[in-house]
Amino acid sequence: AAIIAQSSGAGAAKPATQLLGIGDTIGGMFLSPMRQLSFWKMKDRAREFGESGAHTLLARLQTAAPRAHFHLMGHSFGCIVASATVAGPVGGPDLPRPVDSLFLVQGALSLWSYASDIPYAAGTAGYFHRILKNGLVRGPIVTTRSSHDTAVGRFYPLGAQIRKQLILGNDLPAYGGIGSFGIQGAKGIEDLPMRAANFAYGFRPGAIYNLEASAIIANGGGASGAHSDIAHPEVAHAFWSAVLAAGATPPAGTLSVESGGAAASAPSRGGLLGGGQRAMPPPPIPSQQQAPQFQIQTQEAVVPMRPIQYRDRPSTASRGAPGPPEAIPAPTPASAMPPAPGQRYVNVALEDQPAETILQPGTWYTLAFDVDVAARTEALSTAPFADESLFPQGIEETAVTVQLASADFDIPDATRPLRVAREGRSRNKARFEISPLHDGPSTITATLHKDGNFLQSIAITFVVGGTRAVRIESTARGRPPSAASVLQPRDIGVSLALAGDGYDCVVWGAVASRARLPLQPAFLASAIEALRRELMKVVMHQDAGGDYVFQTGIDIAEADRDFALKTMARAGALLFQKVFFGPAAGADSKAVGAFLRDAASDPAKRLKLQVVAEVAPIPWGLLYVGDASASAKLDWNLFIGMRHVVEEIPLQTTMSVTDSTIASDRPKLAVSVNVNSGIDAQLGGTYVADTNAYWAKAQAARKRIGVTSRTTSADVMRALADEDTADQILYFYCHAESAGLGDPGGPDASALVLSDAHLTLADLNLDAPTTTMLRGKPLVFINACESAEMSPAFYDGFVPYFMAKGARGVIGTQCKTPALFAAEWAKRFFERFLDGAAIGEVFLCLRREFLEKHGNPLGLLYAVHCDGDTRIEPALI
Repeated sequence: AAIIAQSSGAGAAKPATQLLGIGDTIGGMFLSPMRQLSFWKMKDRAREFGESGAHTLLARLQTAAPRAHFHLMGHSFGCIVASATVAGPVGGPDLPRPVDSLFLVQGALSLWSYASDIPYAAGTAGYFHRILKNGLVRGPIVTTRSSHDTAVGRFYPLGAQIRKQLILGNDLPAYGGIGSFGIQGAKGIEDLPMRAANFAYGFRPGAIYNLEASAIIANGGGASGAHSDIAHPEVAHAFWSAVLAAGATPPAGTLSVESGGAAASAPSRGGLLGGGQRAMPPPPIPSQQQAPQFQIQTQEAVVPMRPIQYRDRPSTASRGAPGPPEAIPAPTPASAMPPAPGQRYVNVALEDQPAETILQPGTWYTLAFDVDVAARTEALSTAPFADESLFPQGIEETAVTVQLASADFDIPDATRPLRVAREGRSRNKARFEISPLHDGPSTITATLHKDGNFLQSIAITFVVGGTRAVRIESTARGRPPSAASVLQPRDIGVSLALAGDGYDCVVWGAVASRARLPLQPAFLASAIEALRRELMKVVMHQDAGGDYVFQTGIDIAEADRDFALKTMARAGALLFQKVFFGPAAGADSKAVGAFLRDAASDPAKRLKLQVVAEVAPIPWGLLYVGDASASAKLDWNLFIGMRHVVEEIPLQTTMSVTDSTIASDRPKLAVSVNVNSGIDAQLGGTYVADTNAYWAKAQAARKRIGVTSRTTSADVMRALADEDTADQILYFYCHAESAGLGDPGGPDASALVLSDAHLTLADLNLDAPTTTMLRGKPLVFINACESAEMSPAFYDGFVPYFMAKGARGVIGTQCKTPALFAAEWAKRFFERFLDGAAIGEVFLCLRREFLEKHGNPLGLLYAVHCDGDTRIEPALI
């Protein structure tokens, strides 16, 4: 038996698969009178009818015909009726047994109806998710979608604009129909193209299939387009394929046809009753010659389809299986490394010990650091050091602080000065007494900084004990040392490095300390993701009138601002607690956390905080260092980023940027504006047009600016692949997507979304690889959703990609950003930045300005992965 629910709007066609006239009854008795009602009332009435009368009817039919299979099909609002018929009333009884298949054709119900957790309402399941949760459909659930269905395709975007939902993101929308996007947000979904009427789909029971049918459901005009163009053999064949896929096993609790025995006991919901019913025969194959074709098409059909209209993501090649671990290359002898002209090196050595010394636990050794014009042969480790630009005019000697940190060595005095002359060798050596605490691999990390400003780190790993000497390994990473001559002192510096099952945290400034943060990368990633979900509650917040206030205006009312404060403060405080005060945290971790909290919450202090990390992208500006309990008085000043200058610096290996100034007189400041021109049409605004107008005006008024506009993926790729690209500011106003290890395609699926297509990280690494450096050493500003989101498990995204190509820094956002706010923030940022202000000060001042003048805290969404002193010289005023 097939129960078919069909809308009866103008031009509605009878489904070619109708077997039982119940569809006409539903259409004629119920949906036709609803033409005078609003859309929302129609949806409610459709749901109410399905949950009540239709559900009761189906239950009685199942009882009356215990051996019958029931297959439901819905079209348009009929998909609501069909779904509600299966689901029944909330809290009411389920059907006597699961139905055998469900076919939703051009459904006029939400794409999130079956979701386990709606992204736009975190923690909320879709209304019909209980169908999946309770296993109420034994066979497949199949949907169709078409880009030519304007009834569904246009209504939901229009409805989103009426409700003023204007988010700068490329994810699936909050409001969208299954007829445009299929079922989303549930497990077991496959996206396939609708195929010819002789194609073997191979549907599996319990799975969900979204069929992209734009090539079939394509005819029609007026307001509804192809919405009712469903009378096609291909549509009927898809329905029958679902029926046949469900027919391989009998309904739960029915008689076995072959055994003829008594009724079997019903299995648990969602399970399948094994046993001896014959599978229904597959559709006939027209000819033997076509059989191989079916296999080929089936292989093609498993390629995921992109949601129409909103995405056109290029496919990403799957990664190959990992190969064997790389052998550790033998070190290049220092004598074979001729010094570059003017180049000096940091040498690390064990004093008074032969090179083959095997360190022993409990024995004391002297570890010495110095600067020399050569990488010495006897050194344990060497790393390039700063050239003469480390020294301002008239300064012949400067002091660099060397700070050691280790959980494997006893180091009584972990901080020593190293006095470095403008030329030649350092005036002294920074010597440390060290004693191994145990046998086996043991690591010391040396951090070099000047006036609290990080220069570089050198990690040295010994193998303690044993009977034979093992080669010492070392890794040097850092920022360009020569930049220290133009950077101002920092009050507090923090370095985080992944080591084993946690992170080594080194703090310097007024005090020097070290802590072990016992955080698994996956745990930290989940904690950061939890914070981002709370941020999205603010971005998606609606006022009493239903407007998305943070998306539709800059000025925020007090009640909405209070909601944001409570939501963000509790999320920021919880993340701070998890990082430093978690259940496994030791006294050292808690001490560092208490120091940072006390320093950042002191109302008399305005800090410059520098964070250097390779694999821990904590959103430092969003950390809340005050009491955020239910009874506490909350204060915006207790967010680190609302009162202090915060710079997050990714460690570099290329060291290609040699200062923190962007020259604007060679002969012009080269700016590229890379936009997704479809944003205005999608969101119903003039955001891109206003952005282009701003840069045209700036180019005319400031004279020494050269602006290049790009809109297509080909233009952007060409620029990033060309080593002669001179962009000094590389600005993106577009959509962006960040993918993690568990997402399809992994981190390489992260993408910038231009007007015509996605540029994935896989594409960029293949077609514009990091071996091709950008001549302009640009500041990259990605003003789009999730552009700064990096999982601590892999720290792979746009920041490391652009830094590896020679960028001086990357600005990004922590979550999806309202288009209006993003455009206004960028305008005010560039006004100050082009005037010559330092980037760190600009961001702090803008956060304060938006909060104090407009009640708007969304400036905290932006992260600066760059030297805070970066500025344009000479200023363009």
